[in-house]
Amino acid sequence: DLYLDPRNLILKWSKITNQTSQVRLAYPGQHLASVITGIKGMGTAARGDDLSDGSEVKSCSRADQLSECLNCGAKVLPWQRKCPICGSTNINIKTDSHWIFSIKSEDELNFLLNEVPRIILILFDRESIESETIRLRAWVIDPKHPYVKAFFEDYFYNNYMKKVKGALPSVSVIIPTCDRPEMLKRTLESVLAQDYENIIEIIITDDGNDKGTKIVAEDFQKKDSRIVFAKNTRYKKGPVGNKQNAVDLAKGDIITLIDDDDVLLDGAISSLMDVYIKNGGKYQIVFGNCLRSDNKKFSGKHYGKDEEVGYKDFLCGRYEGEYFGINESWILKSGKMNDDFAEMESISVLHLWKKWNLRGYYIHKPVRLYTIHSRQVTQNYESNREKAERTFNAYQMYLKKYGEELRDKCRDKYAYVAQLTSYFAKISGSNKESVEYAKKAFKVRRNLFSALWLLVSFSPVSPRALVFLKRVKKDLFR
Repeated sequence: DLYLDPRNLILKWSKITNQTSQVRLAYPGQHLASVITGIKGMGTAARGDDLSDGSEVKSCSRADQLSECLNCGAKVLPWQRKCPICGSTNINIKTDSHWIFSIKSEDELNFLLNEVPRIILILFDRESIESETIRLRAWVIDPKHPYVKAFFEDYFYNNYMKKVKGALPSVSVIIPTCDRPEMLKRTLESVLAQDYENIIEIIITDDGNDKGTKIVAEDFQKKDSRIVFAKNTRYKKGPVGNKQNAVDLAKGDIITLIDDDDVLLDGAISSLMDVYIKNGGKYQIVFGNCLRSDNKKFSGKHYGKDEEVGYKDFLCGRYEGEYFGINESWILKSGKMNDDFAEMESISVLHLWKKWNLRGYYIHKPVRLYTIHSRQVTQNYESNREKAERTFNAYQMYLKKYGEELRDKCRDKYAYVAQLTSYFAKISGSNKESVEYAKKAFKVRRNLFSALWLLVSFSPVSPRALVFLKRVKKDLFR
């Protein structure tokens, strides 16, 4: 009733009309699944459950596939014994039809693997190519079985997603550098060793005066044509302006930045891109942690697990420290970083998190070696008054822009930033402002540490000692 009679009728008419004689089995297959299992359907069509217990039913027929003439390539119907065009009997009888699963999103994949109780596969085929006997077979598949999950995940991520998105997203790697050519070599070698297949350019943006930097870049250009050397002449000197110089030039779908004194660990970029690709662009930013070179500990705050992150996580300092990540290029290109801020590009980036309601993902693994040394850009503020003043101005801007929100959502972070602003005000010679921000911190967080900080801000002594004390005994004054 469900298969043989319809098949015989369509074969009869195929010989008259020369149309296909294949029987469409989607709904007959659901009827057969109910007969085999004893479980009724839901009376629904394509968008409903196939069986009332939520089972997924897939049917396939290899019995009456359209064949092909090996002599002229013409199509040959199942009942034809020779080619209708050239008369050849050299026919390729095809039996490669398969079950079709339409998985077009990660939500659909997760539903199939986690919510569907079982998959029922129904197959009509012949015992052999020569046989006229057609058999019906059925299998029950557990979608939670590791091999089944691996099969569908491989199909979705490595087949469907690649076809939808075309080639792998292109990546531009930016290396801002300043008078550290020997360190730059090590960084370049680590980038060139990355196994991600679509790194289209490595932009070295130079903010220094050491001629050796260009020599290093030219030497590496001879080995790899992807390397681009760009002198920063358009923005103020400093990490922010230097990075913006390269961001303007970047052509990749994705942008990532690594300082010239750090090293990417093996597979760093591919680890982050795997998460980005597997989630179909759900996360615009993906980042991992770094290992400090001095003690091999993580340099960024973490909670021992992979997780989604958002604007508030960064605003309130839930994620704070050194990380390495990938960013969709439009994010960095949509709003220029303020080169008045010296090293404080995080202020500009935080603005973009809020403006575009960005979604990020943290993977709990080290992807970069964060090098601790005496020539770090973020060292020696007390000996460089201009740098200290620019950083003070950046923190002032930060509190002006986010102060009210910080006081409302994360008061500890507000007090911390106010104390940093006080510190940079003091070492840049703005003693009045140093006292002002120390008072603001004390009003929000009245504890022993804030009181000591306020006291020191009135004196000629630098708060540097308290910064060190806070780092070592961070819980003492809470």
